Amino acid sequence: MKSWAIAVVLVGTDRLKAVIKRDEQVYNRFRACHRFGKLPGKKFQDTVQTWEIRF
Repeated sequence: MKSWAIAVVLVGTDRLKAVIKRDEQVYNRFRACHRFGKLPGKKFQDTVQTWEIRF
């Protein structure tokens, strides 16, 4: 039997981060995360394409 997982990717700003931190339950759901700095257009597109292929 194959196991499936769902990855949640939030693309946002510091404002989104502040909203998430207001609710402990929501914040804890995203504790295991990776944060990237600002990704310019082409770099962002390449990163998304890599995620879609690998995951």
